[in-house]
This record gives sequence, structure tokens and C-alpha cells, in this order.
Amino acid sequence: MHPKVRLVNIGPFEEVEVEVKPLTVFIGRNSVGKSLIAQTLWALATTMPDMGEWFKAASLEASRELGNPDPLTTLLDEIRRGGSVEDTLRRTVEIYIKTIHEGLAAGFRESVEELYGGLSSVIREGAGEARIRVDNKASIEFKIERDSVKVVEHEVARELLKERARIEIG
Repeated sequence: MHPKVRLVNIGPFEEVEVEVKPLTVFIGRNSVGKSLIAQTLWALATTMPDMGEWFKAASLEASRELGNPDPLTTLLDEIRRGGSVEDTLRRTVEIYIKTIHEGLAAGFRESVEELYGGLSSVIREGAGEARIRVDNKASIEFKIERDSVKVVEHEVARELLKERARIEIG
């Protein structure tokens, strides 16, 4: 299966879908958006989570779920007490999986701002927001507004990460 990228209200496009194959070529007249699509694909492919934003979100979630803003400290405390670490480890991994979208949104925002000089310059004129959705083994959708980027859907990605992050203890 080749990844599909759907762009809504990006640059000159109201809506466009691109199936990305090992060799994808864009052909067309000048100034119709070929480079914009290619740059957006590059931004998606190279974006890394902003670790600071991810850990900040994980810390807030850990405070709520574990009573300690540092889930790794909670895990180490459990080990020192000689307690069962399996549940704490599972909950810690789930917290990081649950909050990865915060780091991805911040990382993608940085890529978009670097490429286009700001968020509003990528949004189609007259539109209030833009959306970029990637469907592959995992799906993710970014919502771009004039002053923010949010991940609005990533359930499949979360399930994929859980599957790959299975931890066996004992």
C-alpha cells in the first residue's frame, strides 16, 4: 500500500489527494502548486516530534494519571520499592503514546514555518484553516490554523505504536 496524502485548503488547492509511490513526478504549468505539494510531502516525511513539547504533555498527563509529573521517576521509585513494575511501565508507555501528537504537532509547525515563512501563508486564501491527512499503515491528520497546528486524528498511529511497543516483563 502506498501512502496517500490529502491536502485541503493548502495554497491554491481546495482539495487534492496524492498517492505517493517510490517515484512520484509532478508535471504542470508554472505556478500551479507542484513545488508546494513536493515541499509539503518533504515536511511530512522529515518532521520529528518536538521532544520538549512531547515531554511537557507527557508530564501533565503523568501528573493526572500517576500523581507525579515524571513518569520515569515513578517507574524508578516502583523498582526501588521492590514493587510490581509491570503496571507502572505499561501506564508510562501509554502516557508517552497518548501524548506523542503534541510533539508531532509542534515539530510539524516548525517545519511548515521554516518552509513557508509562517502558518497563514500555507492556508488557501479565504479559508480559515487547512488540513493535511496521511493514510498509510498509520493515519494522522494535521489541522493548520493561522496561529497553531494540531493533530486532530491519530488513533491508528496510536494503535500501531502500542503494537510495536509491546513490553514483556519477566
